[in-house]
Amino acid sequence: MGGLKIYLPYEVTATGGTNLTDGDTSQGAISFTGVAGTSSAGHSEDTFYVYMDGEDEDDTLGGGTQFYLTLNENTDNELQVSQVEGSSTYGHEIEDSNTYESYIVDNVAPRVLHYTDPDRHYVEVMYPRGESEPFESESYAEVFISGSDSFVSNGGSSGVGVPVTDAEASSYAGKNLVVIGGSCVNTVAAELIGSDTPLCGDDWTAVTGVGMNQYLIQTFARTGSNVATLIAGYNMGDTANAANALTTTEDLDTSAGAKYTGSTVEDIEPVLDAA
Repeated sequence: MGGLKIYLPYEVTATGGTNLTDGDTSQGAISFTGVAGTSSAGHSEDTFYVYMDGEDEDDTLGGGTQFYLTLNENTDNELQVSQVEGSSTYGHEIEDSNTYESYIVDNVAPRVLHYTDPDRHYVEVMYPRGESEPFESESYAEVFISGSDSFVSNGGSSGVGVPVTDAEASSYAGKNLVVIGGSCVNTVAAELIGSDTPLCGDDWTAVTGVGMNQYLIQTFARTGSNVATLIAGYNMGDTANAANALTTTEDLDTSAGAKYTGSTVEDIEPVLDAA
């Protein structure tokens, strides 16, 4: 089974301090030096192209038509998607709105919705699942771009931003942390709620007030004006609900002192105002 191949950014150095070499303009390459040259378009701090390759009709990964999204900054210096590019893209405005629908002309035909809101432009890329699933079903991935000063501690080795294990977290004292998982499995989580030993089950509930089918999102102050945001539930499913709430709740405060509890994505309430 194939899928959509996305080229993530990796840093390269411009030769001679002016332009990127031909070898450094491959998909995903980005340089933060020597951006004056025209050859660096889409590979510099001014603009970056997020390349995507679909599959072909035989489920060959990367065998479909390539397209890319142009990332740059808006007038408020916020990251946005300004263009959907490709040799075979056709965009049409949806009724009287700021949303444009495009399909990549291809046997698989990925669908792209470009939201050109006045304050910030963004896109949704939807990809058909193939013959084994209903054709009208589309798969998607939630993709986040985080700053280099953000780290994730989840007791394992995966997450948003730069992942670290909880055992490595002490090495990043000057960084912001997103801590995923409760105090029973994550030593950093235990430290945040004031324990030097794992707290499980009723012990976790006694300290946090979070029981079965509930979760906690709480941000703690760290040294140097940094913060650590704890995303944890009573069990694995509750932690997943916490992560969903964090990424889908509008205007959720993650400054030091903010605290939320809930049981579903729709049921989330602040406990403490931000300090």
